[in-house]
Amino acid sequence: MRKYLDTGGYPEMILGENIKFLKNLINDITERDIINRYRINKPFLLKNIFCLLIKSAGSPVSYNKIANVLKTTVDTVKEYIYYFKKCFIVNDLHIWSWSENDKIYNADKIYPLDTAFLNFEAFSNNYGQKAELAVFSKLKNQNNLGYYKINGSEVDFAYGDFENITLVESKFTNDLSLKDPKLNAVKKALHSCRNKNIKRVLIITDDLEKIEIYNGIECVYIPLYKFLMQR
Repeated sequence: MRKYLDTGGYPEMILGENIKFLKNLINDITERDIINRYRINKPFLLKNIFCLLIKSAGSPVSYNKIANVLKTTVDTVKEYIYYFKKCFIVNDLHIWSWSENDKIYNADKIYPLDTAFLNFEAFSNNYGQKAELAVFSKLKNQNNLGYYKINGSEVDFAYGDFENITLVESKFTNDLSLKDPKLNAVKKALHSCRNKNIKRVLIITDDLEKIEIYNGIECVYIPLYKFLMQR
């Protein structure tokens, strides 16, 4: 599982290419499909934005913070991220809500296309971040997928209609139970006034398998490799 998270899903990487292959691929895509097509006059800014997106993968992205760090405008940051999405280099994730206002006013999360992208700056041993990206890639076609925000805490993913919500929390560790502070966001969600609409909870682990019942709701702990192989 760790080897997959490190090498990602590109056939060339699996067949022995190193990270330079992916860096050259991204450079080619940004040069051909973004810089030349949209006549970008600050290509260094485009690359710096991409690096910041990689570092913050899985966290809500503040366009204002990126603009301040890179000394540019918020509109430019939004425009360049839009180009990345058009080229399928990154995907965005809205907050889980039926309200379009909520989706507009809450920051999106940005996920790169492949787990190997997380090695761009240096080889990363952050398997928790890589596992979350792998979970997102598995879930991204689910109905009404978003991240679930409750009382200042976030559950990684939620999907389904309003009457039948599934929560998914990616941890990629084995020392877990609902008594663990690492699962406080899940417990907050199940305690909220909306908990009647949450029908299932999946907690993605390294290789831990078990079931806990919390407020009458089944919380299923499942290893990442089994989750990714599900149809």
